Amino acid sequence: MKNLKVAYQGIAGAYSQQAIYGFFSQYNLKVDPVSRSSFRELFETISNEGVLGMVPIENSTAGSVVQCYDLFLDYDLEIIAEYKLDVNHCLLCLPEASLEDLTQVMSHPQALSQCSNFLDQHKLTALSVFDTAGSAKNLVETQDKNTGAIASMLAAKQYGLKILKSGFQNNNNNTTKFLVVKSKNKHYEFQSQFLNKDKCSVIFKTRDIPSALYKCLGGFATNQVNLNKIESRPVPGSKFDYLFFIDFEGNPKDTPVKLALEELSFFSEQVTLLGCYHKE
Repeated sequence: MKNLKVAYQGIAGAYSQQAIYGFFSQYNLKVDPVSRSSFRELFETISNEGVLGMVPIENSTAGSVVQCYDLFLDYDLEIIAEYKLDVNHCLLCLPEASLEDLTQVMSHPQALSQCSNFLDQHKLTALSVFDTAGSAKNLVETQDKNTGAIASMLAAKQYGLKILKSGFQNNNNNTTKFLVVKSKNKHYEFQSQFLNKDKCSVIFKTRDIPSALYKCLGGFATNQVNLNKIESRPVPGSKFDYLFFIDFEGNPKDTPVKLALEELSFFSEQVTLLGCYHKE
């Protein structure tokens, strides 16, 4: 069997690449990660090149990745799995450097914020760069002994950097939820291993009637279908119209879910099922 091509946003050593290895190793599947510079390029690749994608959708500390929610509106993609990656930040430096040498640390702004207690304690200046793996690569390119980087263990291996400290984020419960996504007209043999499809994601737009959102969601309550998340996003090109993304437990084949979706459809102008998959 050929290695599966899986696209991700970022460069080699990114947490998204680490998520790819973590998810697919559970099924003994070999992968070829495909780097893309932006989320739009990532979605383009999944849609047009027929490859899988590992899409970050939410972080337990930083919240939703709204760019990815918006891009689901532009591409006909299907969610086939979710994966939760525990983010373990590492403080990296050049092989010959030590903590005492460091005066500044660079990384993505979120990673710097998530490790702010350590940086403040050691009086290290925070420098914002585009992404975590990019900070590791930049460190190798500049060969600055006085600069450190916050990135993944994978990035340390990728760029030959020394790990001074790991797991030093302010909150140890720092987890990123990823979605494994494919083009709707593409099917993969390994999907037969995904037997327990007990979670769904849906986009909908309410009808222009009083209490529309309340009525759309009422069917989930009356049929005892558990909602996990609701996210609102502006309708592109409109003035103060909104689309809603919801995650809920169950399968469309189950009677309570089927009834809830019927009620949702009745009070909505548009309903799109993004996918039914196993809840992590």
